[in-house]
Amino acid sequence: MPCESLRTLLSRPGQALLALGLFVQLSGFLFNNDGSRQATQVYLLLFLPALILLIAERFALSLWRQPSAQLLLALLGWVVLRGCFDDSWKAPAYLLKVALLILLYVFVVGHLQSKGVIKIPLALAVLFGCCFAWLTLIVQFVVLDKPLVYEVLRSTGRLQELGWHGFANFSYPIPAGLYYGIFAVLLLSVLVERELKAWTWLPVLVGLAGLLVYVLLTFSRGAWFSTLAGSLTLLVLSPQRRARVLL
Repeated sequence: MPCESLRTLLSRPGQALLALGLFVQLSGFLFNNDGSRQATQVYLLLFLPALILLIAERFALSLWRQPSAQLLLALLGWVVLRGCFDDSWKAPAYLLKVALLILLYVFVVGHLQSKGVIKIPLALAVLFGCCFAWLTLIVQFVVLDKPLVYEVLRSTGRLQELGWHGFANFSYPIPAGLYYGIFAVLLLSVLVERELKAWTWLPVLVGLAGLLVYVLLTFSRGAWFSTLAGSLTLLVLSPQRRARVLL
């Protein structure tokens, strides 16, 4: 009974806090220019509430009984065990911490998905991603007047940061391209799967264009191919007629 009461007490506020924490984790790369600040926010708003809720849910055993979850548990168990060998690149304690954080993250996604509220933090994160992609293009090529010339872009002008006070700074083009590529695939799923009203088509297409142009100008082949692979997988598996047209 006490555990049941705690679960009921934490249910609504817990969902809201987890949704906020997931949004901060996804979009924090954009509006945080201090890595330690973002880490603190993610621990306090995402991982700590997730741990409390996981205990209240009696460790959500039904989630971990799924075959996919058991495969993940086996993989993470091997990673931690591998850390006990002499030639491991990290200590077992560090790998155990990472494995536990991954499991907490999976629990957060599974919990929010089961409650039907995961779309809210995802939609907000996609919105921020679109805005910062366009802001980066404007700051880099209009405000800072970076030349839009292939030779310059390919050598020293690959996109990796907003260019203003350290915001949306990924330090390298590859993670920048992978990050915005995720939002491009998510927004493409909205374009394909959702019945959009006439006035919503334009902002969705504008946002998708900004994300794809950013990914293109990172000149990261890994980001190009992963975004393409995610998009093609979405279009192939979707039963919608729009998916076949776009394909």
